[in-house]
Parts: sequence; structure tokens; C-alpha cells
Amino acid sequence: MPKNKKLIERYQLLEKDHEGLVKEAGALAEELNLGADLAPVDEEKGPAADRASRRAQGVAAAELQGNVRLLRHYLMEGVVDKPHRVDSHGQKGPRVVFGARHLFQYVTVRRYLRLNFGLNDIRKLTAARTVFLVTQLCGAPLRSKEGIERALAEAERVDLTSVGDDPPVDKPPRSGTNPILGMADLLGEIEKTRSRFGYEIDKLRHAVEDSGQWLGQIKDIMRASTEYGLRAQRDFERVMADTVNRVEQVLEGQQRMSKDIEEQLRHFSAKQEATINALENRINETTHLVKKLLVTNKGFNLDQLSERGRET
Repeated sequence: MPKNKKLIERYQLLEKDHEGLVKEAGALAEELNLGADLAPVDEEKGPAADRASRRAQGVAAAELQGNVRLLRHYLMEGVVDKPHRVDSHGQKGPRVVFGARHLFQYVTVRRYLRLNFGLNDIRKLTAARTVFLVTQLCGAPLRSKEGIERALAEAERVDLTSVGDDPPVDKPPRSGTNPILGMADLLGEIEKTRSRFGYEIDKLRHAVEDSGQWLGQIKDIMRASTEYGLRAQRDFERVMADTVNRVEQVLEGQQRMSKDIEEQLRHFSAKQEATINALENRINETTHLVKKLLVTNKGFNLDQLSERGRET
């Protein structure tokens, strides 16, 4: 039986918690000699160099194991599927269980992170079928993003299940195959779909909540804008009313001033006319007196004439 099918059968009923999955990943990485991806053996430098290279491979394989904190980070990033929750048989709450697919995903993530791939590229690999993951783990690593794209496209075109009689863990059983393994695969797919559906529902709920907040903010802005517009309109009307009142007051003051000037001119004209009339009367009286003195030549008094002239 091919190596990938043997791995699938061995881990088909795997049930581990966080720490158990991490330890199992370290053992699998060492078994598959994945440290050779990072510390290849140089056979041309003799036995000493060969032993040093193999020690380096052991260190690299140990580093591939990672830890529980990294596992939780990968779960949050979506490069490893959410674990199953099973009955804890009387204990508080359900029990978290990782299966075979989680193990292969975690090892794939650790392997390709050490090869300087980003999580976005690795997510494409871990979203593929479990048989594809195991096949990649058993072979040489992909060295470029283009290689990942080609491998995924080839996996879609070629039926990877032709290497054995048993169905892969991420497909329902077909006729003539092991029904127990097929049912486990089907349950795993259902749980995976349920997890993804729950994740999408959470995203939709958050989007709706965010939309509600945005609508509330837009309403507040519109309300504030309306209030500001009304307040500005009232201020403008008040300023215009004050301006009109001031203009009317200025006009009324000018009218009063014009009337006062006109009255003063009229009064001055009347006073001037009275003065002129009085002056004319005195001149007439003086003229009459002079004529009378000259004609009669009687009682001519120079002092009296001078006094009349002064009065005039």
C-alpha cells in the first residue's frame, strides 16, 4: 500500500487535544524526515559532514513541531480547521478534539513556513483535500508559489484516490469501499462545512452590526447637519433683521436732521426778514426827518440828527 494511504489509515481515528496534536506533529515530521527540507545531506563531504547534516536535520524536525500557542494562532488565521467538539461524559463543557486532517494541516503549515512561504499561500494548500496534503508531505516540498498553483491545478485534474482501494478522509465512501472510513470522512466533511458556515454567519453578523453602526453615524451626521443648517438660517435671519433695523434707524435720524435744518433755516429767514424790515423803517424815518429839517430849516439840531443817525 502506498505510503500516503498508510498514513491516512494510521491516523484515521486520531483524537488529540492541543498538546497531543503538537507532539504527534513532531513525531510525524521526524518520521517523514521533513527536516531534510531545511538541512539537506551533503554526500560529497564525507561521513563527518554527513553526521553533522543529519544532526541539523534532527534539530530542524524538532523545530517543525512548534507549540500550542502557534497552533492556536493557525486556528485563528484559518490555515488549520476548527477542532471537533465532543461530549466530555459528565465533565464541564464539550471536549476539543483534533483529528487526522488537523494533524496533516498543522505539519504542512509548519513545513512551508520554514520554507519562507506566507500564510495566504499556505492556506491554499491546507484547504485542499486530505489526500493531497498527505501526498505533499510524503514527497519533496513545493519551492515556489507557481509550484503550489500547478500542484493544486493538477490535483483537481487527476484523481488522487487511484493510488489505493480505500477512499480519502475528505470524501464520502464509494461503492465497494470501506464504509466505516467513508462515514468518518463524511462526518469530517460535515463538521468542516458546519465550521465554515458558522464562520461565514459570524462574518455576516459582524457586517450587519457594522452596517447598523454606519447607518447610525450617517443619521447622526445628517441630524447634526440639519440642526447646523437651521441654526445658521436663524442666525442669518437675525443678522438681516438687525441690519434692516439699523438702516431704518439711520434713515429716521437723517429725516429728523433734515427737518431740524429746514426749521432752523426757516426761523433764520424769518428773523432776517424782520431785521431788514426794521432797518428799512429806521432809514425811512431818518430820511423823513432830514427832509423835514432841510425844508423848514427850523429846529435844526445837529446833535439830534447825529443821535438819530446812530440809532439808525
